Formats: sequence, C-alpha cells, structure tokens
Amino acid sequence: MTAFFVCHSRERLSQSQVEQCVGRLECQRLAISKKTDVEHVAYLNRKFGRLYKEDR
Repeated sequence: MTAFFVCHSRERLSQSQVEQCVGRLECQRLAISKKTDVEHVAYLNRKFGRLYKEDR
C-alpha cells in the first residue's frame, strides 16, 4: 500500500517546467480585448452549440 502512495505522490513536472510552459502560453496568447472575447464565444458556440451569449 505504501508503494502505491509513493508512486503516485511524485511530481510529474518540476516547478521550473511548469513556469516554462506557462511562459510559453502567455507569449502565444492573443491580447485580451472585447474582440477576442467575442471571437472566443463565437468559436465556443460553433463547437458546442449556442450555450454562450455573444454580447457579453
């Protein structure tokens, strides 16, 4: 039983790996604006149906 917890308690990514991934995501994301918000909602509506209002 102890081996199970030891095996599952190890970290999958180091702190620096997580920070590197977050930094890459932040560099690639679009600027936050009303236009990108509207485009994102339109994308979600196309993908999942009309679940979200486009005039937020």
